[in-house]
Amino acid sequence: MIFSDHTVVITGGSRGIGEATAIAFLEEGARVYVLSRSQSSRAEELAELARERKGAYTWLPTDISRSEDLESSLDKILENEQKIDILVNNAGITRDGLLMRMKPDDWQ
Repeated sequence: MIFSDHTVVITGGSRGIGEATAIAFLEEGARVYVLSRSQSSRAEELAELARERKGAYTWLPTDISRSEDLESSLDKILENEQKIDILVNNAGITRDGLLMRMKPDDWQ
């Protein structure tokens, strides 16, 4: 298991690419923390996969656009883990427009 000693944090990991990324790390024995506003419809299946592979799956309800939510979730992770080895920043909000016309607030 390639990631058996690794702590992985995935933002926006409750569906789509984020969920597939969580599954890939769980299959390799990682301890995966998913930060998202909603829980995966496959949460029980992911937790079972983690148990089978001697890893861990934890969902933390987090709205990453709110700094208080993000800080709280990171504090919870670091209470249990010594460090975060891998961060997959998959959460995002689409604001269509040309890059040169976007304002800094559009990135938050």
